[in-house]
Amino acid sequence: MKIWTLRILGFLLGGFVGIFVADIVASLTDRIAVLMAVIPIMSGIGGSYFLIWSCYSQNSFGARLVRKFWNCSSIVRALLVAPVFWIACVGAFIWLFEPYGGYMSSSDFSHMYKVMVFPPLLLGAGCSAYFKLIKPKTTGSTKET
Repeated sequence: MKIWTLRILGFLLGGFVGIFVADIVASLTDRIAVLMAVIPIMSGIGGSYFLIWSCYSQNSFGARLVRKFWNCSSIVRALLVAPVFWIACVGAFIWLFEPYGGYMSSSDFSHMYKVMVFPPLLLGAGCSAYFKLIKPKTTGSTKET
């Protein structure tokens, strides 16, 4: 990946983590305005540097994961990306269209998490069952003489 792509991705991921942390801290204190502006920006900057560091060091865990991901077949890559895409789409849908109204109760959050997690778990269980039980394992050829 290019450095600027990693910087943008790291900034977005760090910013989301910062928003999550700011939300937790804001629920405990009364300083909402400062926290909602400073923490996501600082964690976004830190996330961009961390992602570049973890992906460009040859022996780092991130670089090994990236190499392993791109060495897999396209079907395996699609099976890894599809659940992440589903979770992101459900989250974006709920954020944009507010199907639960302006306020979400604990049962609404529970339902949202079930909708986010159940299809990827079902996909994982189905793929695992297919590759372990249905798809035959290749064996060495035995020639009869």
